[in-house]
Amino acid sequence: MLSSILPEGLDAGDIFLAAMLLFLYSESGDEDFLIILIVVGLSIFKKDKDN
Repeated sequence: MLSSILPEGLDAGDIFLAAMLLFLYSESGDEDFLIILIVVGLSIFKKDKDN
């Protein structure tokens, strides 16, 4: 169902993981969540670029 809305390289798990990390960062203010979110975001865009 979500695959029709999302760009070709993304799946619902990627979006859920990024949203969860963003939520955890906003609630705690811990920079570790922000670093992990950046790494996940870069890997998502790299995966999209490889296709």
